[in-house]
Amino acid sequence: KNQKKGTDITLTVDAKLQAYAADCLEGVKGSVVIMDPRNGEVLAMVSSPSFDSNIFVERGKGEQAADYMKSGSHPMLNRAINGQYPPGSIFKIIMSDAGLETKAITEHTTFVCTGKFFVGRAEFDCWKEGGHGPQDLRDAITHSCNIYFYNLGRKLGPYVISEYAQKLGLGRPTGIDIAGESAGLVPSPAWKKAKRAQSWYEGETINYAIGQGDLLVTPLQMVEVVSVFAAEGSAPRPHIIKKIGNADVQVPKPRTIPVSKAAIGTIKSAMVNVVSSDTGTGQRARMEGIKVAAKTGTAQTPNGEPHAWFLGFAPADDPKIAFVVMVEHGGHGGVTAADIAKKILDFAKDNTEICK
Repeated sequence: KNQKKGTDITLTVDAKLQAYAADCLEGVKGSVVIMDPRNGEVLAMVSSPSFDSNIFVERGKGEQAADYMKSGSHPMLNRAINGQYPPGSIFKIIMSDAGLETKAITEHTTFVCTGKFFVGRAEFDCWKEGGHGPQDLRDAITHSCNIYFYNLGRKLGPYVISEYAQKLGLGRPTGIDIAGESAGLVPSPAWKKAKRAQSWYEGETINYAIGQGDLLVTPLQMVEVVSVFAAEGSAPRPHIIKKIGNADVQVPKPRTIPVSKAAIGTIKSAMVNVVSSDTGTGQRARMEGIKVAAKTGTAQTPNGEPHAWFLGFAPADDPKIAFVVMVEHGGHGGVTAADIAKKILDFAKDNTEICK
């Protein structure tokens, strides 16, 4: 038994924030990732339900360990890096970028939302019965209007949608320094033909435009996507190891993503409205004295309640914190996930140096 003391590893994680975020997810299945959008330092990463890793090494705990492995709630799954979910409406920030950069729309392009959208005889609905009326891009993001994005999706087509999803980092691992990260899935007609030997239907494009269908993302990928909006085109490499022994770990340089500053500016201002406007879907996350930019998502699932998403960054004009909250089968993102995000942001502001 030649036990040797290993080298200490220093993490980027803020211990207080990590513990508080874990408390906020108590009793639900889901994940929270909080990252510094300037350098990719992961400040908190929680997957719930969680497990006590000590029982795998302590004697007499074999039964408990076996229960973890078999549990239907999958405590062993790190949902932050391996949970793959449809993003729902949080995908609309990527759609907006694609629309503005390809000039398929401008910020003033308006579509009228009557609550319904038809492709042939198939009907696609907005979440708001009776519709939102005329919406420009900022309105559509603020109110998360589906009809606007159905129209935009039809204009862009599936190849452009998948191109922009990949450009912003979906469909591949972020490269975080934790093993076994999932890649998610960015579908396209070519993918469908190769994988399923089937043609692509227009109805799938309509679904794709609001982040539904075969599209899958991890919470970590989405915190990186939202960081591109926070840092205006710079995508930091998420990492969790700060030092090994006394040596600082060399942080990979952020990738520069060629995004138009004007497009990002428009989308950012709309994401501020999501929280600050009295008709915004994320107004429950408003903070005293700090502007929050965010987007809600309610992603339909084949069975059970939809998944609830809330992602964004704060302070909006000088982002120091990018966040994603994802609650499996949590219902409406603007309620469940936004409430958790608000608690965590308030805690960060009051109890850490991060959100000053």
